[in-house]
Amino acid sequence: MLQRAWRTLGIMAALGLLVPCASRAYVMPAEQIIQFMTAHFAKFDTLVIRQTTAQMQKEESPERVYEEILSMKSPNLFHASLLDGSKDQGSVEDRTYRELLIANRQRRLLARLNELGIDIQHVAYTRLEGTVAYCIGEKDSKRPKLVIEKARVLPLLIVYQRPGQEAGELIRVRFLDYRKVEQGWFPFEIHSFSGDQWIEKHSVHSVKVNVPLSPSLFAK
Repeated sequence: MLQRAWRTLGIMAALGLLVPCASRAYVMPAEQIIQFMTAHFAKFDTLVIRQTTAQMQKEESPERVYEEILSMKSPNLFHASLLDGSKDQGSVEDRTYRELLIANRQRRLLARLNELGIDIQHVAYTRLEGTVAYCIGEKDSKRPKLVIEKARVLPLLIVYQRPGQEAGELIRVRFLDYRKVEQGWFPFEIHSFSGDQWIEKHSVHSVKVNVPLSPSLFAK
């Protein structure tokens, strides 16, 4: 009986040691998460997007609202043109974040995240407005990061330092209302902020995939 009791205690002790290890959920490394994420946009060599943009103005001026066509070509070419009847476009937004939404190589995108100040060695689970997600980068709200929905592995939020700018407010971009487009996904609402101040809000009306685009369209 005594031997059986000691054996039972030993088994219970071993199970007690295993419980904390089992409770630590495995988090994929950034490389694997980005690989799954880029698969959703791998078929998007070019995109032609018709959208309405609301742009913040300085001081107490009313916001500027206009319609535009945004042409995108993998991996990082962008061109915006106003539709007839729209108001002047104003200053051009930083479009770096749009590189997440078009065909891109995993290695290139990881290097790009590093350039934006996102530490790809830090990966953890988080929640964004109740949605379980991966957080690549530090969770601190004032640090660069990329938040990716766990269920569909789609980017929800990116916070980054403007390329070539070592100081200043962080750019924060929120991706909303994902819809199926051809063989991938695209957010039909995109909100961008500088610090806590919103800069632009994009409402997408239509997305055309892999439309032939002339190289001259992107010539500077």
